[in-house]
Amino acid sequence: MEKSPLAGLLDYVVPVLLVVVVLLVLHLLKTIAFPHIFPWVVARITINYNKAMASFKQELLKDMKDQLDSLREKPVDGSSANGEAQPSLTVLEIGVGSGANFKFYPDGTTVIAVEPNKNFVGYLEKSVAEHFPRVRLQRTVIAYGEDLRDHVEDCSVDAVVCTLVLCSVRDIDAVLQETKRVLKPGGKFYFLDHIAADPETWTSTLQWVLRPVWSYVGDGCQLVRKVWPEVDRAGFSRVSYKKFLAHPTLPRVIRPHVMGMATK
Repeated sequence: MEKSPLAGLLDYVVPVLLVVVVLLVLHLLKTIAFPHIFPWVVARITINYNKAMASFKQELLKDMKDQLDSLREKPVDGSSANGEAQPSLTVLEIGVGSGANFKFYPDGTTVIAVEPNKNFVGYLEKSVAEHFPRVRLQRTVIAYGEDLRDHVEDCSVDAVVCTLVLCSVRDIDAVLQETKRVLKPGGKFYFLDHIAADPETWTSTLQWVLRPVWSYVGDGCQLVRKVWPEVDRAGFSRVSYKKFLAHPTLPRVIRPHVMGMATK
């Protein structure tokens, strides 16, 4: 017995409707639960990432010690208990997350933490407690790095740090302009991120294939951003960076990395 046209149509419509319903449920779960789940996931991933990238982070941030020493050589108002002035290095970290970089900051660092997801605060406080008083948290700003004018004054920080952040911000150029605005003259911008692989490689192909899903589940993280061209044209007085392959324990699609420093 032949199927009626309506029955034949339902054979196609029902599976499509089921897929639509499943996608809708997943989207609702992402919208409602994701902001709470994401910090938990990131906090755990960060532990392994820091182990794999420790030497690179140490190399990236080594000039912070020189910055701090330079500050302490300058006469300042106020003094410590022994009568010697002890200024701190003021660092603005954009996308601070769980405070994964605190262990790499020199003794005498004061951090202004910028993080758009308020659910990271509990993990950040734990990191602050672990590294206090070597690293002090001045305040936490719940905001996006693209516009910090209501939160951070012009020419007010010695350094800005972004690690695994420029890959997911909505507007890299806006973040870099805000970075320049808040930095003191001669201040340093330290950045580290995964980047697009060299074209015509299997890694590049895999990045493009995974790009939509990766961005969806990774809170906007983009696998095919280059990052360094935007830093180059942002108007810093000096920019230096290097591209490299990160530790082989990391997933292949995020092994291509760039890290560098720009001076205002």
